[in-house]
Amino acid sequence: MKKKILFSVIIPTYNREIKLKKAIDSVLDQKYKNWEIIVIDNCSNDNTKKLVQGYKNKNINFFKIKNYGVIAKSRNYGILKSKGKFIAFLDSDDLWMEEKLYECSKIIKSNPKIKFIYHNMYVKKSLDKIYAQKVKYFRTLLRPIKNDLIINGPAFPTSSVVVDKKIFKKIN
Repeated sequence: MKKKILFSVIIPTYNREIKLKKAIDSVLDQKYKNWEIIVIDNCSNDNTKKLVQGYKNKNINFFKIKNYGVIAKSRNYGILKSKGKFIAFLDSDDLWMEEKLYECSKIIKSNPKIKFIYHNMYVKKSLDKIYAQKVKYFRTLLRPIKNDLIINGPAFPTSSVVVDKKIFKKIN
């Protein structure tokens, strides 16, 4: 029997106690159960730390750093602390459908050469409506790519990304 893939779910946060709870709960509700959560807190002054520690789950880890407004520092620190073969990013104001990690694991198992996955997402347009609009994240980047990314942002949502940890080790 093949060993199950361990996903390290990295959640950077700052003063999002209530939204963070929903993000963590969406990982706890995953159909696929071989994961660890790494919450990287940018020195919040709300009850973020208390919330995370209240889960009393050995697969949920809490770290605090000062990222000086550079969220990549929090993500990179989470990668350093991770144990998983694959890194999955989840922003603290986002949540996943319960099939997310299961579907990613199926894709990876079907083709071991796959090192990077991203997918479409739904955007909730209003706090008082259940309706959510599906947003497709496929586009041709304009030239030069650098300007396209600056003007339009990445071609995929961060919370959809799953990437082989070896890629981060390779580029340091």
